[in-house]
Amino acid sequence: GSSCESPESSMEMVGKLKKKPVAIILSGSDAGYQNLPMFEYNGEFEIIRQGKIPLLGICCGHQLTVMAYGYTYVRAMGWLDIPSRDLEAFKSIDPVKIIKKDPIFEGMPNPFIGAEVHSWSVAHLPEHYELLAESTYVQALKSKAKFLYGEQFHAEINVSYNQAKPYLYNFLTMALEKAEGRKKN
Repeated sequence: GSSCESPESSMEMVGKLKKKPVAIILSGSDAGYQNLPMFEYNGEFEIIRQGKIPLLGICCGHQLTVMAYGYTYVRAMGWLDIPSRDLEAFKSIDPVKIIKKDPIFEGMPNPFIGAEVHSWSVAHLPEHYELLAESTYVQALKSKAKFLYGEQFHAEINVSYNQAKPYLYNFLTMALEKAEGRKKN
């Protein structure tokens, strides 16, 4: 995986890995975009735009997947992150509605409740992306051009109410199947 706050990330770094990853996950972050020198993310933007390895953006990583095509694709939501100690009590206020069928949602109800810990969201999608799920804002997206997904919610957070857990499992399963298919050919 890769962290949302890793200025060392780049296509060059990925290319130097002796063992190629099956997938790249750009994780969440508690960073405030209004205070960031965005050039620090040029390596992540390069991986998003040029990479051929399956990629999943979670929260900040989800936002970076669209910011790679224009910084104004994200917006502040006007509220602060919920501290992780309070996650059990904090679930998405509005259920997430799946609006486009995709294997990434296998085993998930529609609508579903997800863990939501963020203060920024995707405001607009680049034209080569498609909206997969939404609440009052973009919750899940997919690239039309490559194996790239994003999720605003947190499928990885282990809380009792999180119905989004299969999203992460499904992404990793699909990435592994793609890698195994390459090895057979």
